[in-house]
Amino acid sequence: MLIARTLVSIGLIFSILILPWWISAVFLFVSLFYFSFYIEGVVIALVYDTIFSVPVDYFWNIEYVVTAGATLLLGFFYVLKKRLFWTQEW
Repeated sequence: MLIARTLVSIGLIFSILILPWWISAVFLFVSLFYFSFYIEGVVIALVYDTIFSVPVDYFWNIEYVVTAGATLLLGFFYVLKKRLFWTQEW
């Protein structure tokens, strides 16, 4: 599983550099759901925001919107997996 996480992290880094933002967002969303506590996704979202972010008026001029969203999704998926699956794997 560690090799899969590493390969997905590398693929996600390349996707934020090469692919459109919406493909990277879907890839990040699926990665956050598939892996248990995928903190690497939040770090990669921080890198994405550092490279491409600008303040957005309708988000109260917050620059790190993708990082905030990834952090919220990480917590949401963590709680959701705890409630849906009763195994120790999650």
